[in-house]
Amino acid sequence: MPEQMETRREESGAGEPGIVIVHGTTSGLVQDIVVGPHHLTADEPVAFGGTARGPSPYDFLLVALGVMNLNDRCAVCATQGLAPGRVDRTPASHADPRCGLRGV
Repeated sequence: MPEQMETRREESGAGEPGIVIVHGTTSGLVQDIVVGPHHLTADEPVAFGGTARGPSPYDFLLVALGVMNLNDRCAVCATQGLAPGRVDRTPASHADPRCGLRGV
């Protein structure tokens, strides 16, 4: 992680649960993200003007939707005494920078 990002992380209290920091610049689409103790990178695909150094914001959104959906399913199974076994969820999207998110 760049030294500048580490300084901002320390000053902001990042690393604690519930603290999310997104740091980017106006010169590109790459963004460094700190979520509690976790470090992530977001970027756009090359076709959309990025450098593909990390998942796109759309990808992160789909991950969040998929995780919440599976967590809900597992919670329902637990309350009903069911063993869900392996559960997979693959949200799909067709992102178009001119139109936004479609097909979730």
